[in-house]
Amino acid sequence: TSIQASCIRSIDMIDKTIYVIESPAYLGIGGKIWDSTYVLLDYLYKHCSHLIKDRRVLELGCGTGLTGLGLSILYPLLVQLT
Repeated sequence: TSIQASCIRSIDMIDKTIYVIESPAYLGIGGKIWDSTYVLLDYLYKHCSHLIKDRRVLELGCGTGLTGLGLSILYPLLVQLT
């Protein structure tokens, strides 16, 4: 099965880049990654990484899980997605 991507984005964090292939037309609303996800990750990376490092992070209602995956780059003890 082939999934047609409608949008490809990247997020640069520390020494890693996360590439996201988004296909809301194929997967419905579950395939949508909201712009606020990118804004939040960028803000946390630039201003609050010290709040994440060596801490436990719980992401409630994570949807696609991109925020939690992005936070895992900031060296938390644990990231739990629900």
